[in-house]
Amino acid sequence: MKTIDIQLQADENTINRFEEFCSDVGLNLSTAFNIFMCAVLKEKRIPFEIASESKLSQEREESLKNFYDMRAEAEKRGFLSDEEIEFEIQEAKKEIRERDKQKAKSAV
Repeated sequence: MKTIDIQLQADENTINRFEEFCSDVGLNLSTAFNIFMCAVLKEKRIPFEIASESKLSQEREESLKNFYDMRAEAEKRGFLSDEEIEFEIQEAKKEIRERDKQKAKSAV
C-alpha cells in the first residue's frame, strides 16, 4: 500500500507528552494517528465527545440541581429503609435503560 507523508502542526509540549504516552503504550505517533483515522472511518464519527466548556458547565449545573433536589426530597421524607433504597435504585436503573433505548432509537 502506498503511504503519504503528512505534516501536522501542534504545540511542542503537547507533542512531547503525546509521544511519551504513545511510548508508554507501545505505539509511535504514526501508529497512533493511523489507529485514530481507522476508528473515525469505522465509526463514521470522531470516537470521543468534543464539547465546549459551556456545555460541560451546563451539564454540571443540571447535575448539581438534580442532586440538590434529590437531597431536599430525601431530607423532607426522612431516612429510607433498605427496601426503599433498593426500590429507588431499581427505578433509576429502569429510567436509565429506557433513556438509553430512546437514544439508540434516535441515533438510527
